Amino acid sequence: MDTWVAKDGVGLTNDPVFRFYNSSTTQHFYTANTSERDTLINTPAYGYSYEGAAFAASINPLSGLIPLYRFYASASSDHFYTTNESEKSNLINTPSLGYNFEGVSFYVYGATSPADSPIYRYFNATIGQHLFTGNQSEITGLSSDWVSEGIAFRASV
Repeated sequence: MDTWVAKDGVGLTNDPVFRFYNSSTTQHFYTANTSERDTLINTPAYGYSYEGAAFAASINPLSGLIPLYRFYASASSDHFYTTNESEKSNLINTPSLGYNFEGVSFYVYGATSPADSPIYRYFNATIGQHLFTGNQSEITGLSSDWVSEGIAFRASV
């Protein structure tokens, strides 16, 4: 397993967040849960390809960190992630959107924090999907279909 150290030297965000991709649904899936990771790796029927650790966060709600929430829409098999309390409330309070609240996935630094590296959220309207990345090479290689929504949060890369 990778060892991560936060830029601030405190090491609050040192749990790897694993990224998967489903080419059939064009969706990315993120988890810091090793059991969930192993289940997806060992169950090809789910259709996810393991992409490795995308960044590191914390599985514990430590001081200075905020929760990253996960939602799931069974009709589209879509997972949605946000640290934004307004987005969270909107999805919870608007059942017609079809998302079920799955809780906190992991904890990260807020977008304006000076700690750690920026993790950007991109949206592709053509396929209706989001992507989180802090990898500058990946960002440079994104097609023009991917539009930056700015820094979503900060974590170790």
